[in-house]
Amino acid sequence: FTPITCSTLNLKYIVDSVKEKYSDSIDGAVITVPAYFDESQKAATKGAAEKAGLRHVYLLPEPTAAAFAYGRIKPKESNLLVFDLGGGTFDISILSVEPDEDGDPSVSVLGLSGDNHLGGYDIDRAIATHIINTLGLKIKSTDTDLMDRLVAYAESLKIDICNKIVNNDPIKVASIDIILSEGRKKVPVQFDLTEETYRAVAGPIIERAISKVIPALESVGVDMDSIDELVLVGGSTRNPIVRERLTQISNGRFTKEYFDTYKVDPDLAVGVGAGEYMKRILEKKNSSTSVVAKPIGIELNDGTMDVILRSNRRLPVRASKSFTNVIGGEEELIIDVYEGFAKTAVNNTKLGTIVVPVTPSPKNTHAVEVTLRMKEDGTLEVESRVNMKKDKLVIKRYYEIEEDVIDEIGSDVNAEVDADNKESAKKRGKVAPSKRSKVVEDDNEFKEDYLDDETKDHYDSLKFD
Repeated sequence: FTPITCSTLNLKYIVDSVKEKYSDSIDGAVITVPAYFDESQKAATKGAAEKAGLRHVYLLPEPTAAAFAYGRIKPKESNLLVFDLGGGTFDISILSVEPDEDGDPSVSVLGLSGDNHLGGYDIDRAIATHIINTLGLKIKSTDTDLMDRLVAYAESLKIDICNKIVNNDPIKVASIDIILSEGRKKVPVQFDLTEETYRAVAGPIIERAISKVIPALESVGVDMDSIDELVLVGGSTRNPIVRERLTQISNGRFTKEYFDTYKVDPDLAVGVGAGEYMKRILEKKNSSTSVVAKPIGIELNDGTMDVILRSNRRLPVRASKSFTNVIGGEEELIIDVYEGFAKTAVNNTKLGTIVVPVTPSPKNTHAVEVTLRMKEDGTLEVESRVNMKKDKLVIKRYYEIEEDVIDEIGSDVNAEVDADNKESAKKRGKVAPSKRSKVVEDDNEFKEDYLDDETKDHYDSLKFD
């Protein structure tokens, strides 16, 4: 099964279960996603929801949902740092929460950081690798069942040793019987994990998350002293090493006692916040603003990515930049759009391609203006104007590709465009910034026009009792 299929099946099960319990139709939902999801991942999530029968989908970043949960419990003006470490993703969000005239929370995202490939599962795999090395096991790459069992053993050891550390047990050693096969026999082997070993194995992984906190704060011009509350989200934030390190980098402001008495449950905060957000939608209250998660730009002729839309710009936002042709004689100009922090374009996530027909001319002849617009719901639009002729980018969304093709091309949503580029006999070229080129930003556009017409009609028809 592909991730799209799994997500569709899960959502369909939830929709069918709610329909059965309440005997009512469901055509819309708030779905929470990691704050650091890129555009293709958001599109895939929406696609899975549509396949599950949800016609109107509101995506809400998980840390923002947690902030709504906090604002519901503590309705006061506050600056929050949401530290969201789950099983497979990690997000940091700096947010401002203030109650409206009715005392309901209004949330503004100030800045984002994170890692889409970091979570508790990485610790489990590290412990499993430690087990393999300690026992001298020989595991073939095809023996996935054994590796899955070892990761499950590792998770049990992790939970056990963390509980012992939290409860300050005098003997901080976690033990488990690992069942190994010798011929036809199943042989149990006791394996012990000490606190010292656990810290040595898990510490570097946790530090990858901790090391992003201060830079995230600095990126929006605040420090830890400006943070009123530190909100923990995700089961991995129960890890005592995580909490110890957060206490240390906050200079002792957020202590073990603070976390132990906190009223926002890390496992329930996102769900509670999503419910609060849906309540605000039903009441037609504009209660949340977000920011651009990752830089977005285009590939230049030298292979680098020229950033047009900077990260942490508040939505909605529009940014434009001027370019020109650099080879001369091109019949088509290729504008490849990428998202990410890497300097080399291909090391980022490719979002789509515009192929613009032009009249063959000397270099530095064509005036190319590229405009990126991101709406309040995170929808991205890309527009190019070449010699005043306008083209819009249509990104082929991940979920629209056939399942067998997904297996072959992975996350490259533009494989067909790339293949077409190679087969074309026309002279093609990339662009470079024109002289005196600079990014022009405007965040005052389309504030009231961030939903498509059908969803807007659905929004207007909603009633709250």
